[in-house]
Amino acid sequence: MKIFDIWKISFNEISLTNELKNIISEEEHCIAKKFLKLTDYKKYIITHAYLRILLSKYYKKIKPKDWKFIKNKYGKPQISREHNTSLYFNLSHTSSCMYTMFCTYEKIGIDVEDKRTINIEENMIDLIFSENEKKYFKSKNNDLSLFYKYWTLKESYLKAIGKGLYIDPRTINFNSKINMQDKNLYFKIDEKNHCFLHNFNDDYFLSYTVLDCKDKTLNPSFYEVTSFNKILTYKEITI
Repeated sequence: MKIFDIWKISFNEISLTNELKNIISEEEHCIAKKFLKLTDYKKYIITHAYLRILLSKYYKKIKPKDWKFIKNKYGKPQISREHNTSLYFNLSHTSSCMYTMFCTYEKIGIDVEDKRTINIEENMIDLIFSENEKKYFKSKNNDLSLFYKYWTLKESYLKAIGKGLYIDPRTINFNSKINMQDKNLYFKIDEKNHCFLHNFNDDYFLSYTVLDCKDKTLNPSFYEVTSFNKILTYKEITI
């Protein structure tokens, strides 16, 4: 069975309970305790507890607390091979929410960014954009929305490759492949590599990528978690 699901969790809608604290591992507890701000501590625990809860929705025989994870040599987290699953995940978060993607295709990546007013300096552009992208970006008067589109697309693509920023983002050129003025985008880099981008009322941008997939009808289902009290409750979202 093919799975391509994206889950949203709004931090303001979820309370940090002892039940969630008891789900995460000792290693995750040690990481959480290093955060100086209580809000960051809360977000970390909610993010990692719900990753486990959602995984157990797909594999009901594995309890949330029992999930184990490994990282590749570039730091990308994966489900430990001892679970013998055929499911892969990737997650990203902003100050207000987190998104987690689950897929039966291995090479996946997701990135979400709040749209904040920032000063886009020349060195930022030089570090991120290809030459063609820089020309196009400047022709659009350094449009902030366009900056976030490029950034989230590149981030999700690099995460899908599994090497993150170990790859120079300037070597990836999206400008020649799509019309960046579209509000919502779906496109294929080639016959097996897919990228998606959503612009949610200019509040935040969400991009996700699936590589090595020949499914021409690829389309995710979206869900939003509403609560967890022994039982996970959620609703489907229409994008």
